[in-house]
Amino acid sequence: MKRGGNGRGRGGPARGYSWPPFEPGNQLQRTHGAYAAAASFGDEVDERAAVLAPLVPCYLDSDAPAVSLLALTLGRIVRGEQAIASAEDDGKTDTAATLRRDLRGWVNTATKLLDALGMTPTARARLGLDVAATRRAMSVVEYHRAREAGLLDEADE
Repeated sequence: MKRGGNGRGRGGPARGYSWPPFEPGNQLQRTHGAYAAAASFGDEVDERAAVLAPLVPCYLDSDAPAVSLLALTLGRIVRGEQAIASAEDDGKTDTAATLRRDLRGWVNTATKLLDALGMTPTARARLGLDVAATRRAMSVVEYHRAREAGLLDEADE
């Protein structure tokens, strides 16, 4: 079976035309940003991660990648919700349906990350964490560290 066309790559000469390359930072393909690469979220992910990190029970620096991934996923959810509303307003039901399907996936991913980070009641129960008891223990440890460092007055003791 012979295929049509004999341009470059098929044995014939090139057609003789081309398009200039995209300029850095172009926004031609951007529609709503829910599918954007992580880099395009910029500081938004870092800001959201900074808010989320203190909410993680027994947070360690090694949790930072999972917290950043959660922040990125939550950003996709926010943009996806906005894009669905916009698509519905414009009557683009196929686009809205695709976004809804993807949004369900992002919500499932966020739920798994929340669970993995111990940020749901069931995850904390499964891990055997009692947040109040953990906070009390942390307060005692901080008190002893401050006392050893000589940061407490006699009135504080």
